[in-house]
Amino acid sequence: MPVAFPSATRVLAAIAGLILAPFAVAQTTPPNLLLIVPDDLGIDAVGCYGWPTAAATPNLDALAQSGMRFTHCFVNPACSPTRAAILTGRYAFRSDCTGALSQGALGMVADALTIAAPLNAAGYQTAMIGKWHLGNRFGNVTPGAYGWSHFEGVLDSGVANPYQWPKITNGLVSTCTQYIMTDQVDSAISWIQSQTGPWALVLTPTLPHVPFHTPPANLHTQNLAGLNPVTTPRPFFEAMVQAMDNEVGRLLASIGPTTLANTNVVVIGDNGTDGAVALPPLSSTRAKGSMHDGGSRVPLIVRGPAVANPGTVATEMVNAIDLFPTMLAMCGISFPPPPIASAAAPLDGQGFAAALTGQTGYGRPYVYNEISSCPLGDGYTIRTATHRLVRYEQNQPQHQEFYNLVTDPYATTNLLGGSMSPADQAAFQQIMATLQTVRSDGWGELFGNGCSGNAGVPLLRWQTRPQIGHTFVAYMGNLSANCFNLMGVLGLSRTASLGNALPLSLDALGMTGCNLNVSLDLIVPIWVQNGFGVYLPIPDAPALYQLEFYLQGIAYETGANPASAVLSRGLRCVIGN
Repeated sequence: MPVAFPSATRVLAAIAGLILAPFAVAQTTPPNLLLIVPDDLGIDAVGCYGWPTAAATPNLDALAQSGMRFTHCFVNPACSPTRAAILTGRYAFRSDCTGALSQGALGMVADALTIAAPLNAAGYQTAMIGKWHLGNRFGNVTPGAYGWSHFEGVLDSGVANPYQWPKITNGLVSTCTQYIMTDQVDSAISWIQSQTGPWALVLTPTLPHVPFHTPPANLHTQNLAGLNPVTTPRPFFEAMVQAMDNEVGRLLASIGPTTLANTNVVVIGDNGTDGAVALPPLSSTRAKGSMHDGGSRVPLIVRGPAVANPGTVATEMVNAIDLFPTMLAMCGISFPPPPIASAAAPLDGQGFAAALTGQTGYGRPYVYNEISSCPLGDGYTIRTATHRLVRYEQNQPQHQEFYNLVTDPYATTNLLGGSMSPADQAAFQQIMATLQTVRSDGWGELFGNGCSGNAGVPLLRWQTRPQIGHTFVAYMGNLSANCFNLMGVLGLSRTASLGNALPLSLDALGMTGCNLNVSLDLIVPIWVQNGFGVYLPIPDAPALYQLEFYLQGIAYETGANPASAVLSRGLRCVIGN
């Protein structure tokens, strides 16, 4: 029985109708497209990338040997934002999909334009098989609502039991008792063999994502006897990588040589390897979920007619968003056509099809990645070939870090903690200027020293970014039960106040070790019951962009010191658009 899509998809249908005519396909026999996105497969987990701890991946290695291997491909540090970026060619924040989505979450914005639309319009048959993990805004037919003509798999992050799991096929739910990776490849083979024209298949395996488990014995060589995947997960992870690689090999072998010769195969990881199985020089806090290379640097392999010089290695930087324009170019599809230029913009992806023909200069000067609702991150980062800026927004104290990746490849020394060389300072200024071209929505970070009460130093943080035309809200936490009053000092300077240089020692008031970091321009209340205060409406005035203001919280706490008062660190706020 055909499945009726929700009325909310009419916008998407209208867009698809607009783009049917203008697309042009350059080749008389358009090449097929096979995109494979393994789950939680970092650069350290694939043999051809040279890591001695990698599992055996002969099929992916063979793809690289007969295609092109990219050494500096970066994605977001979690599943959902990377998948949104790949399928839309846009930064994840534009799709409202910046973190790994929880079960039942709505996910991508309703009018997100995925790569399925231009492929369908150009006469391709399109399918996605495997893991969706971009929300269920339209229920079980959500992938179809975003343009995929055929979908088989799971909507959420994965399955609890890979041998018995709920499978959705074009909106209909059934229970599958075949091993999930084998079933996904069986479905892919069946769908490909049923096609009579050009096709595009996105295969998104649920391996090697948790839960770590024992795959069928014929798919791996690990000795797992007597081992527990909870306490000793690494061998199970390697077995799952092998199982994924073997099943990918089976899929490729099933495609006849003539068809395979006319198929561009793209393999990309969706984020770094899970921290539970990360091995040195990576660590559990610099793997999946982190905004460092271990969380975002992944394998990217391209093989097929688009690759002019098989067996080559590309070293310039590319990003997940770049796959959208690149894969369309592989298919000879122009994007965007004039009728949907406004709906398609902004397309953040920068095509690197030139790399596939052997040209240099294709790489981007920087990559931008982000993550939300993650204990290791919750922020965003910009990386160049030589430096990385990381901004932590929520789960850690709000601050930024800056690293020289040439002298410090594993980012161990934050250059913002001391004086920088002229070259590092110039790189920092360049990255800050670049950041304004990506997002300019305001920033706040702590500075200076606070002083402790019974619960430690009070924590001051912003709850909303300081933006033109919005209300800025700050919060103070980490407070003792003995606190009986809170207030905030709002100032326009952090260098001087009432003729005194800042920071100003408050030792003379009995507040030993306390400094005033902010000019005394305005006192604002903070509610003891919930720690919220500083509700500051920022006028809708463009002239305020990039101006700064400063906050410091004061907590009155019985017995903390002779003045019964402790201070937070200062909070520097930069107004954004």
